[in-house]
Amino acid sequence: MKFNNIFINPPFNISVKDSTSGTGGDVTIGKRFRKKAVRHLTPDGNLGVICVKSILKDVLKSKHEIHDIDLMTLADVWEYNTCWTIERNIERTIAPKFGTDICGKMFDINTVGTGVSPWNYHEFNRDWAKAFGTGTTRTLVELPQKANNFTLVYADVHNPYPAKPRFSFTLMESVRSYTVSNDPYAARMSGWVEFDTVPNAEMFRKLIESNPAVQYFFKQMKLKGRAKDCSRFLKLIDLTQFKTGLEYATEWALTPDQIKTVETGTPEPRPVITHPIITPNVEQIILTESASYNLSRSKQREKELGEIFTPTTEVIEILKRWPLSAWTEGQTWLDMAVGNGQLLIPVAIIKSLLGHQDWLKTIYATDIDQTNIDEFKKRLSDIAGNYPGKDDILNENVVKENALTWLSYEFSTRKFINIEK
Repeated sequence: MKFNNIFINPPFNISVKDSTSGTGGDVTIGKRFRKKAVRHLTPDGNLGVICVKSILKDVLKSKHEIHDIDLMTLADVWEYNTCWTIERNIERTIAPKFGTDICGKMFDINTVGTGVSPWNYHEFNRDWAKAFGTGTTRTLVELPQKANNFTLVYADVHNPYPAKPRFSFTLMESVRSYTVSNDPYAARMSGWVEFDTVPNAEMFRKLIESNPAVQYFFKQMKLKGRAKDCSRFLKLIDLTQFKTGLEYATEWALTPDQIKTVETGTPEPRPVITHPIITPNVEQIILTESASYNLSRSKQREKELGEIFTPTTEVIEILKRWPLSAWTEGQTWLDMAVGNGQLLIPVAIIKSLLGHQDWLKTIYATDIDQTNIDEFKKRLSDIAGNYPGKDDILNENVVKENALTWLSYEFSTRKFINIEK
């Protein structure tokens, strides 16, 4: 079965025993949910995903039309490094664009979809002796850190990375590890960016350490590692334009008001959207309904189920920027990790207020947890009131299943085949 609209906030960072990311959790699950969702979109369907910013690589790499991308830097929704996207299942003919906010201007949209960082970021996680072996080339093998009294450590290595101007740092992101060198290189547990000259490497270090706009970008984007993540997401700029590293790059094109915002540390206001359907009165009805429900049931559930529900105000913001065609009668909506219904309850309220005759039959949802299923059904049932046959519809359209292992999504037949691990 395919759907006109799929709206998901996949489980976030579910706790796992073995985590290659170092977060202690599965940070790839959002990508798997998106991949699954794409299979079940109608040819012109809309897909909205709330996820960690690493999802942008998959979204931008696809051939879908990008309807909207929000880096979630204009509202303090939660502490996580997240964004949301709306893509349409039609061929892309227009290059995707971000907004004109500060982070949108500084973010590099051109290379994220290629999987290559704009600054050509590198990592080396292995022990140099095992990776290269002992040789005759004098090589930088350790960056300053507590274990070596914050000194540079050299050794004779066989065929290391060649000497190049580099800005490097430990992956634990100690500022005291920040190093500019022009030596053969094999520093374990480090990341680095290569440059054509040592002065450019020094200037990049100054940008990362002290530039006010870069500090603002790092904070508002809710990134984890300043040097690593800025190397991965910050737009490529001409470093020779800087004198002290405190200036504002011409490529960022920041307005005087935006520079003032950076220097005062005050977040930019989010533009107010006037919507023809989601009016202030409709918003208030949605907010009133959601006020009785929590965004988190427990820290244990957050850890085990990745259960972090989306605030209603953010859901409304996303729906205001959803393609208007989605509000025509008969458009189907699916949430593959519905939780207690934070994403679809506003959709249901809007559809019912629009007077759609069969609106309840167009809402579909799955979740792996029965508590979530029960609460979502209750909320839908309260909205539906005396809707004819609502219990049968809810039992058929809202089901407890693992969204990633369901093959057909034929809610009426409920045929489940485990094809994905």
